[in-house]
Amino acid sequence: HERSADDPELAVFAGTMLPTMDQVVLNVWRRHLQIAARRRIARELEHGADRPQHAVGFADMVGYTTLSQQVDEHTLAGIVQRFEEIAYDIVTRHGGRVVKMIGDEVMYVADDPEVAVRVGLDLAAEYAADSALSDVRVGIACGPVIEREADLYGSVVNLASRIVHIAFPGSVVTTDDVHAAAGEADDLVWKSLKPRRIKDIGRVPLWAVHAASADDRVGPRSEVRERRTAAREERLAALEDGRPRGRRGRSRRRDDDGARLASDPSRAPEDHR
Repeated sequence: HERSADDPELAVFAGTMLPTMDQVVLNVWRRHLQIAARRRIARELEHGADRPQHAVGFADMVGYTTLSQQVDEHTLAGIVQRFEEIAYDIVTRHGGRVVKMIGDEVMYVADDPEVAVRVGLDLAAEYAADSALSDVRVGIACGPVIEREADLYGSVVNLASRIVHIAFPGSVVTTDDVHAAAGEADDLVWKSLKPRRIKDIGRVPLWAVHAASADDRVGPRSEVRERRTAAREERLAALEDGRPRGRRGRSRRRDDDGARLASDPSRAPEDHR
């Protein structure tokens, strides 16, 4: 039977439920949106060729966790701000876009894989030259991505975020697709690396890239160049043989500039994550 408006039980029920109705409705709508978003993403994953193609890069500051425990909050905030300023300046200068800053890491995107590579090389060089910052290592992949609210998703993003941790400080590592798209530039030097097993992805062919020096481009080989090339090849051979490597990070004070790998970015360890 129907209850009258002055029914005391109805009044108690209304008094209990009405204050929570806004949150209940909000939760229901949020749930519906989540389901709709998942269905749409699933459809797009089934039609990868129809998705926009982009090159995605991650640049990770080496030693940030240790550094954050050694300096006060004010100093750390200044370091992070400087890190972000450099990232935004270089990425936008090349016509790319900073997708997001993730503490000690910047994620960026470019329509052209070659642009993404040049961004990565400039980031590595600029951070190496800044006495207040640690080196960065860069990982780049390209292919179809999912764009949602200025963010990017998909297997390409996952791959780029994984291979950044394979690179040595000051180096840039890319996937085979990036090399195929940008490998013809005569001012870039590429070195094929032994395929790496990436967690949840499988074995992936990788390339290290660095900017060509005058010696790399033209002119006869000098004795100095011969020694440099021989040393580089020996280190690459050691890497591909799986020999253990020494620690190659550097502190905020840059106590051992000679140990940095910016001059030889083709070295890269296995991903054991």
